[in-house]
Amino acid sequence: MLENQNIEETIPQGSRIAEVVVDSTTPNVKIMPLVTVTAEGYTSICSIVNAIAYGIKNSNVICYELINNENEAINKILEKAFKENVPVCSVASSERDNYPATNGMTIATASIDRDMNFSDYSGQGDYIDFSAPSTDIEEIFNPNSTVSRWSGAGYSNALLVSSIALIKTYNVNATILDVYNFLRNYCIDLGHEGKDTLYGYGCPNFKELKISDIDKNVPQFKEIKYENENWEVIKQVKIVAEDNIRLRAWAVTQNENEVKEEEWKVLEEVTEKLDTTYDITENGTYYIWLQDSAGNTAREAIHIDKIDNKPPQIAYTIDKNTLSQGYVTINVTAEDSEVGMYDSPFSWDKITWSKENGSRKVTENGRYKFYAEDNLGNIGEIEILVDCFPEEGVAEIEEGNIITNIEVPANWNGNTNNDVKITLNKDIDIVGWQITTASYAPYDFVHVEPNPSQNNSNNNNNENNNTNNDSGGSVLPNNVVLDNLLRRNETSQESSNDTTNYVPRTEPIVIKTSLDINVNYYLWIIDSNGNTRYQNFKIMKKNI
Repeated sequence: MLENQNIEETIPQGSRIAEVVVDSTTPNVKIMPLVTVTAEGYTSICSIVNAIAYGIKNSNVICYELINNENEAINKILEKAFKENVPVCSVASSERDNYPATNGMTIATASIDRDMNFSDYSGQGDYIDFSAPSTDIEEIFNPNSTVSRWSGAGYSNALLVSSIALIKTYNVNATILDVYNFLRNYCIDLGHEGKDTLYGYGCPNFKELKISDIDKNVPQFKEIKYENENWEVIKQVKIVAEDNIRLRAWAVTQNENEVKEEEWKVLEEVTEKLDTTYDITENGTYYIWLQDSAGNTAREAIHIDKIDNKPPQIAYTIDKNTLSQGYVTINVTAEDSEVGMYDSPFSWDKITWSKENGSRKVTENGRYKFYAEDNLGNIGEIEILVDCFPEEGVAEIEEGNIITNIEVPANWNGNTNNDVKITLNKDIDIVGWQITTASYAPYDFVHVEPNPSQNNSNNNNNENNNTNNDSGGSVLPNNVVLDNLLRRNETSQESSNDTTNYVPRTEPIVIKTSLDINVNYYLWIIDSNGNTRYQNFKIMKKNI
């Protein structure tokens, strides 16, 4: 009214109303004082109309703290506020006719005390919409040490304004009807059941309120931008969005129906805006999700079909027609169905690349790596095993003192080696041996001549024996020479105390035989006293 920026109160009422609003709302609620009364206590219809008009343009709820006589100009501006969905809350007092609280375009609040009983200074009538406490309001702006408390109808009106401001904080676009119904749904019913002339619908109570009860607006996508014309290894999607209150999280999934909790990317800052990017590495349909603090979600679908991060497909053959000449040729081909092959696509060492590098002659077994590159730099790799050259095998001998060495020459027929040589310990007493695949002692052994210096009674002069102390020569297990030695312990795997003074051989027993790879064999021996025992072994091809 005074046309200046001085908001110092002209009567000691405005700051107390402000105290109620500050104490009852969150820090983001701003107060805009509009002074319509002079220091002498005078006002005018023009200043009131101007103040309401200014509030309609610049505020979300208006706290009308004056009581006037009904006026046509004020009625029209209140109707405008109603049409613009800006609630106007008017004080209701017992002192006057309570205009504009009686106007149907305003929200009128009755006053109750701390025990929720009707206050004697409160207005009453069919126009009362709600009620709120208005007694013993603490004066928080008092610079003195003494805390003052005040009572009055204006404080109940300020409390209802604060409730609406909080609702608007979570749903700024809520209509007057939305706000009114929301207040009514969260009221403590006082007096007669339903709306009455003393308490209206009762006193709003938000103790059980959830954000989702207020905020029904879903987040909004402002921009989803990505390039889907050219082939790329990765597609970057730009996501810009906002919410009317606060965004909680966002996600990108390939499930159009739900988002797993671990898929949400929760925002660390309290913000209503989102501006981020997301990298997509596989073609397909993706769903971009938004979630606000009330749990409202929004979803948009995008389809990506120009990603190529897969290496070329590689195939090879090995030409073995020249194996007898000491070499074979590896021939390699590669293709890429998306972006095509690079100009110099082939390499055997990942250093030298060329078009003509698709074949290689090799002269020995081994694992050879080949590389192929497409036009986006995706490199495929394959390991080629060459095992067609004759290769010596190896033997795995378990703990024992029977076998001293096993030779596995490069004489293979599939998985069978036809020229295995097994050398036995010449320092132990052996008059017969056998190779089995079972852990129990055999009934027949291949006889070998005992050491000539031993007792002749231990010798067996079977001239048809196929094994000798020098080179062996028996083929097992199919060609077995039966031995008629009487074994004194047919099942024992451990030697008993030998009473014979054994003289070591000058040359070891060497067995030549055919064996299969990766078979667990038992080499059994029998000594001159008839005792038997064994040692495990198996043969295998060398790892290339």
